[in-house]
Amino acid sequence: MNIICPNCGASANIEKGQNTCECLYCGTKLSPDSHAYGQSVSKNNNLSSLIELAETAYRGKDYKGLKKYIDLALELNVQNSKLWWYKALAEAKQIINVRNRISWIFECGEKSIEYAEDKESAAADMCLVYIELAIDKLNFVRQWPQTDFLDEPDSDVLDYEKDIITLYRKVPKETIRSNTNVKEKMILLSQCWLRHINRHPGSMARVRYLKSIYNEISPLSESEKKEELKLFGEEILESHRESEKDQEPKNSCLGCVMLISVIIAIFGWLNTLLF
Repeated sequence: MNIICPNCGASANIEKGQNTCECLYCGTKLSPDSHAYGQSVSKNNNLSSLIELAETAYRGKDYKGLKKYIDLALELNVQNSKLWWYKALAEAKQIINVRNRISWIFECGEKSIEYAEDKESAAADMCLVYIELAIDKLNFVRQWPQTDFLDEPDSDVLDYEKDIITLYRKVPKETIRSNTNVKEKMILLSQCWLRHINRHPGSMARVRYLKSIYNEISPLSESEKKEELKLFGEEILESHRESEKDQEPKNSCLGCVMLISVIIAIFGWLNTLLF
């Protein structure tokens, strides 16, 4: 028997031969008597109940539960800005360890802003979601084995970097300047990016590129950036210089060996022609 949960408005099913069941969404114990009551619950009450359940899941960091309740709530009111913000947040928390899946987050963000009365505030709230996801992805990649100097990181690292760059570039410069919370989050992101350079530096050219991204991310003044780079970036560059010095003798020896091999081959060829 299909019934409607009076608490959250979700559909539930009582199996044949059973007298009760449990709502899969909110855990309410249901019986056939619940059906008539559930049908009488107004749409607004359903929505309020779902939002309350979603907020409880959010406070408890139950992002799967949050997504379930928000999806149900959006079936009742698709033009609710706050619901789309929650939707973006729930989706973001579930793709931290997934590559190339951020476009749906942006779609949720656009809808949240579209349906908001205060669009500027809604846009700033969405920026915080984008930055937080970028930080989460950086922290996730930092757990991977460290990349050696002069070696290129694997393609997975590069894919995550593309996602992170796309996320922070969705944050307008004007929002960073005008919103203190967004600015503070961007500073935190830039510091996480410097730690990422330490973890996955790669070649000297790559380090220069990653440092240019840091300069783009960080909202600090030029003098403040230089102070931060003294703690992170210059240490990386010094390590690279030492690594490149170690490589120079090896490269020189390799060049000599190749030159000698070519000379021997030429003399062999001439010897064949003359004799």
